[in-house]
Amino acid sequence: MRLFDPQGRPVELGDEIGAGGEGTVYEVRGNAHLVAKTYKSQPSPEKAAKLSAMVAAQANGIATMAAWPSDTLCSRPNGPVSGILMPRVRDHEEIHNLYSPAHRKLKYADKDWVFLVHTAMNCATAFEALHSLGCVIGDVNQGNVLVSKQGTVFLIDCDSFQFSANGRVMPCEVGVVHFTPPELQGKSFRSVTRTPNHDNFGLAVLVFHLLFMGRHPFAGRFLGSGEMPVERAVSEFRFAYGRSAAALQMERPPWTLAVGDLAPTVQNLFERAFVRGSEAGGRPTAREWREHLSALKGRLSSCPNDRGHRFESVLSQCPWCRLVQAGAPNFFASITIAATGTGTFQFTLDVGPLWNAIANVPRPSTFFGRMPYAIPRPITPTPLPPLEPAPGMRKYVGWVASTTTVLALATALILPFVAYLATTVAVVFLVWWLGMYVMSPIWSEARRRSAAVRRNRAELAKVQAQWTSSAKEFDQEFQQELARLTQAREQVRQLRGDYQGELQNLERDSYQRQKNQYLQSVFISDHKIEKIGEGRKATLESAGIETAFDVTDARVARIPGFGPTLTASLLAWRRTVEARFQFNSNLGIPAVERQTLNFRFAQRQSQLETLLRNGEHRLRAVHHRARERMLALTGEIIEKELSVMQAEADAELAIDRKWT
Repeated sequence: MRLFDPQGRPVELGDEIGAGGEGTVYEVRGNAHLVAKTYKSQPSPEKAAKLSAMVAAQANGIATMAAWPSDTLCSRPNGPVSGILMPRVRDHEEIHNLYSPAHRKLKYADKDWVFLVHTAMNCATAFEALHSLGCVIGDVNQGNVLVSKQGTVFLIDCDSFQFSANGRVMPCEVGVVHFTPPELQGKSFRSVTRTPNHDNFGLAVLVFHLLFMGRHPFAGRFLGSGEMPVERAVSEFRFAYGRSAAALQMERPPWTLAVGDLAPTVQNLFERAFVRGSEAGGRPTAREWREHLSALKGRLSSCPNDRGHRFESVLSQCPWCRLVQAGAPNFFASITIAATGTGTFQFTLDVGPLWNAIANVPRPSTFFGRMPYAIPRPITPTPLPPLEPAPGMRKYVGWVASTTTVLALATALILPFVAYLATTVAVVFLVWWLGMYVMSPIWSEARRRSAAVRRNRAELAKVQAQWTSSAKEFDQEFQQELARLTQAREQVRQLRGDYQGELQNLERDSYQRQKNQYLQSVFISDHKIEKIGEGRKATLESAGIETAFDVTDARVARIPGFGPTLTASLLAWRRTVEARFQFNSNLGIPAVERQTLNFRFAQRQSQLETLLRNGEHRLRAVHHRARERMLALTGEIIEKELSVMQAEADAELAIDRKWT
């Protein structure tokens, strides 16, 4: 086929590279760096003007990250536009082959989360460059973003972008629903002028896909009644991973990262991108994503238990290990499976030296076996303060009261008629004397010192109770840690037998293993399935259902919008795939299955080894904390006991004095 450039020079087309709904892409003979796209139907004058304007607006460097039209093509010299020339993209794959766990095992098997973050950063860089040209992508989707093995990003289908030239906006007339922002859901794109804020929604979805293993931010479990397909959830701002997810009756799917596994700065970017109000212009820009993703990449830590796991350094636990422990697949297993080989796994962990170090850590109870007490010693009572009235005055008052009483009795015997009066006077003097005695400072001092005895005894009892409870808690903590280490030692001893048992199971179940491996190689996206279009395929992929192996009645039933009819269609397709499987008895255990088994036991051995190697340190940490705390409480108990002894001596002195 021969076309012509605007100067009338012929352009010879070679082999067909690919075809889509709009046109076909061909090699260009004599130029390995270009391809030609021809349109199936004659572009409208508006479309042709847009393509010519894009060619005229080529910017330096844009061709390194986008298949930007470099020239228009005509079917005859000086004829109407019928195609374009653009850079040829080599060694790149559609981005879903990277963020999809099933595809990544085939296309990017050696790539970890650092690479995914790096790719997300490069996506943001490409968006930033296009926005700086006044260009809006519009039709953001997983098919027009390509990724190389180095993580570089290349955008294609640039002729569909919204472009402005000479004060005229030439719109993007297409879009993919799962990448379309809420405010544009259900609208005709022909009448919509896109903005960078609309693109920023699609960019945030791409970043989310990359960081969250292909999951869609709005594909979650709906806790209300009825169905909640992804497009409805998007239009209603039901961000399933957000802080307000519960209030929106949404819950993130199982076996997924939480936004809490990211630093607060990145969490806030996703919140700003997906919550209600973002449509007013508040979504993070491509530049913000580039800067924060670059910072995220720089602070990632390596997991001590799995070389394939990388995560935020601010976290105390590897989130990928947490997901595996909860039953999720190891999303990065392919990175380390190959290193374990296909032979019989060798167990190299020697528990003996590690356990000797653990056993030599003394238990906390060795230094707090019984309650401490103060060694008795002579206590000097605190002297009494000067007391009034003086002892001479008290004797004088007593002498007067006694004499008055004797005279009153004598008078009563001699003069009976005045006995009543005399008795009254005597009683008055007696009450006066008792009142002076009881209310005197010595009685007040005695009461104060008795109260001090009670207070010090109560404080002593409180500290003794703290000592008892702390001793019990530290002993329990030590015993629990030791029990965990003992269990780990037993698991190490059982590893070899467990491995042999599972190896025998693999040999016995080789038919099913081969079949499963075959089903995992058949992707839904590569097949035509009755009633399952591209939109529903994207929904399945967002829910982690990518291959024939993933298609089960239970898993499909949990997806909003997939009722009995669609489920039956998927299951029927799986049965047709299964019918094509042919068992090869000569293969034995598939290599990938043996590698997976070896990897799992290598990982388990590594985890147990890490636990046991840290065991001595953890026990000594409990021992140290217990010693520090118990010594402090011991000092308090001795101090309180001495305070009680002093208070008792002080009170005894005051009590003896008040009766003398």
